[in-house]
Amino acid sequence: MQIKLRVIAGASRCEIFPLNEERTSLRVKLTCPALEGRANEQLCEILSKYFGVPKKHVRIVSGERSRHKRIEIA
Repeated sequence: MQIKLRVIAGASRCEIFPLNEERTSLRVKLTCPALEGRANEQLCEILSKYFGVPKKHVRIVSGERSRHKRIEIA
């Protein structure tokens, strides 16, 4: 399954907001800043908990350095 995300790094708390009922488009707030890949690591961690899959099944397909990302959940 592929998901489109809009990521907001450096927020006061971590939150996930589904933008549609199928959960294929999400807005995610992260507490980590977008430095040295820390926000991407936190994003994969949060999404693995949200979807109930191991962290190794969450992969960034595109947008690694952008706030608009495409994620693949295996």
